[in-house]
Parts: sequence; structure tokens; C-alpha cells
Amino acid sequence: REALVQVHDRAEEKHIEVQIESIDENIFILADEKTLHNNVIPNVLINAIKFSKPQSKIYIKTDLTSEHAELWIQDTGSGFAESEIAKFNQGSEQKSTMGTAGELGTGLGLTQVKGFMELYGGKATLENTTGGAIVKLKFQKAPRV
Repeated sequence: REALVQVHDRAEEKHIEVQIESIDENIFILADEKTLHNNVIPNVLINAIKFSKPQSKIYIKTDLTSEHAELWIQDTGSGFAESEIAKFNQGSEQKSTMGTAGELGTGLGLTQVKGFMELYGGKATLENTTGGAIVKLKFQKAPRV
């Protein structure tokens, strides 16, 4: 929710609704709180906003297993070229692509996300869906203290 505050204005500019479908806020994960809240999640959300069409939706939800917690951020944008998905999932450098409203980028946002997720002992993957793309952030669960 903290990351949503950081990207609120960008979403409002494009009239994009961010819909939280299911978030279990009692999950403890292995991650650095500062980089997660100030880099990882905002970068995924900014990317989703960038590639979503005006007046569309972005969906956020969690998926749990006994060992992992996944955060899914799904947009309703144009999706990615299969070559870009392969590069991301293999850890290759991303290139900057113009957003649906002409937004520019550096190509570093998702590369940083991938790097931080690996430092956390987790994984970031990118997939196309029918009508958009989804970034899945897979975290190791931490024991409750």
C-alpha cells in the first residue's frame, strides 16, 4: 500500500484504477523493507502504468504456498514482445520502450527489480496474459517473530 502512494499521481494522470484483489497483510517475507517499498514494488507499478492504456485497470493480488508468497501485479496494457520476456526471465539487460502515452524510461526499472529479488533469495518473472502482462514476485516466507 505504501508503494501505491508513490505512484498515485502517475495512475491518476492516465485515469488508471489500481485494484487490490487479495492481499494477505499478515505474511512475513524475506526482503529489505526499504528497497521493497521504495524500489521494487514502485518500479513494477510504474511499468504497469506506463504500458496500460488510459482509463484501464491494474490488478494486485497475492498467492501463497507453504514455502513462498507471490505478489502479482497485472496490467491491461499491450504486453511485451516474447523476446523481451525471454531476456527478462533470463536476467539479460532490458531496453527502454515508450509507454502508451509516450512515457520515456531508462530500461533500468525491471532490471533493478530482478536484481533485488535475487538478493532477497526470491525471483521475478514476466509473462504476457490475454490483454496485458503480469509481473510475479516470488518471495521466501520468513518465520513470524
